[in-house]
Order: sequence, then structure tokens, then C-alpha cells
Amino acid sequence: MIFEFNHKSHNSGFTLIELLVVIIIVGAGIGLVAPRLIGAYDGIKAAAEEQKLTDVVETVKMRSFLRQVSYAIEFEDNVLKIRNEEVRFEFEFISFPRATLTFNGNGFADSGTLRYVIRGEEKVLNVL
Repeated sequence: MIFEFNHKSHNSGFTLIELLVVIIIVGAGIGLVAPRLIGAYDGIKAAAEEQKLTDVVETVKMRSFLRQVSYAIEFEDNVLKIRNEEVRFEFEFISFPRATLTFNGNGFADSGTLRYVIRGEEKVLNVL
């Protein structure tokens, strides 16, 4: 009588060690990529806020010219207020030193520049 043993086993799953290795590799990859993605996302939001600031100043400039009315924009900390319109904008990434920018009825500003800080970098917006 001859006995044959079939040593082939039909395990088609993964061992616990293999699963742990894959989890560690994926976790390390996410740990390296996530901070860069968050930084890029914040950069995009900061750029959008900067564009919003430019758009608001240009809108007030045009409105003062078209309506032949003076408008004043007040800046303080992270808030921009349009005095004549009772409009207020709050910024997350932009901060301002205390200042007022006034546009006369012809759309000309009393100052040619506006200083602000965005993500730690000081910048200047030309309003002429």
C-alpha cells in the first residue's frame, strides 16, 4: 500500500505579517505626502484671498468713478470694511496694518499702495 501525501495547500489569503507590512508602507507614504498636500491647499486658498482683495479694491475704485461718490476702505488686522456700503470682509491668510484707503469721486485713491501680510510675507498692492 502506497500512501501519497499532497503537500499543496490551497491557502489563497494573506498572512498577518504581509498585511502589516502593506499597512506600514501605505501609512509611511501618506505620512510623507499629506503635509505637502495640506500646504498646497493652503497656498491655493491664500492665492484666492489675495485675488479677492484685489477684486474688492478694484470694484470700489470703479464704483466711486461710476457713481461719482467717495468711498473709504478701512483695513485692520484681518478685516476689510467698506465704510459707505457697510460691507465687511474677513480674511484667513491676509492681515493688514491699520489703514484707510479713500477713493474720490473720480476713482483716484489717496494713496498709491496698500501694504498687507499674507502667510508671513509682506506684500504691496498698487491701487493706481
